[in-house]
Amino acid sequence: MSCMHSRPIRQNQAIRLRRALAASVASILIVTGVCLPLRAEPTDPATLVLTFPALKGHDGPIMIAIFASEATYANGGQPICSIKLPSTSDVPEVAIKALPPGRYAAKIFHDLNGNGALDANVLGIPTEPYAFSNNATGSLAPASWSDAAFSLAPTGQTKQAIALE
Repeated sequence: MSCMHSRPIRQNQAIRLRRALAASVASILIVTGVCLPLRAEPTDPATLVLTFPALKGHDGPIMIAIFASEATYANGGQPICSIKLPSTSDVPEVAIKALPPGRYAAKIFHDLNGNGALDANVLGIPTEPYAFSNNATGSLAPASWSDAAFSLAPTGQTKQAIALE
């Protein structure tokens, strides 16, 4: 009797196992199908557009450093994004699409001699044009995070026209 029933029981177990696996695969596909559109890129991704009107010259690149936190901005930490923008056009512009939504601040200078550094005199005062996002200014120091910080929305463009002085 046990021999007669052992085979149908195994077949029934195999059938149940296949059905359970099929149901699991189906539910995974359904869940994945629902989640994928939620993770897809928006049709109009966030873009930060920086323009630099009224340059004093077209020698050397414009050096841009974008910071994602007050700590890295204030303490000379590593920027989240660094760009070397040619200054050959009358109004140089850069569109940055790689940044996630959030708060940022930028430090910019026009590297007139192309040495990759902001040159300063013996007192430490910059001798090359420089600026900060929001056209923020500082008093004998770089502009503060609170003055320079801006929000990048999840979609659309955030535009800033920055005057290098």
